[in-house]
Amino acid sequence: MAQIPTSRLREMESIAARDPSIRFSIIVTLKEGASPDSVADPGFQMQYSGFNIVSGSASPDAIRRLSARNDVELVEEDGEVHALGGSA
Repeated sequence: MAQIPTSRLREMESIAARDPSIRFSIIVTLKEGASPDSVADPGFQMQYSGFNIVSGSASPDAIRRLSARNDVELVEEDGEVHALGGSA
């Protein structure tokens, strides 16, 4: 797994500069022992929480803040996943 690349984050910031209301779908993996409630952020609207993962939509600024937290293991962009060779 990998964090959101800096180049993609800059692209998100560029998009948000044109439309400040836009939010991006993300998945946040928490470190062991961290509570999903601990990642509350005004720029992050949590839509799902389970064991050590939360997902929702966030502004680029919130993505940067979440990525910098000590209790966050990983922040990834959420998206559709398809099986190799499968039909969409």
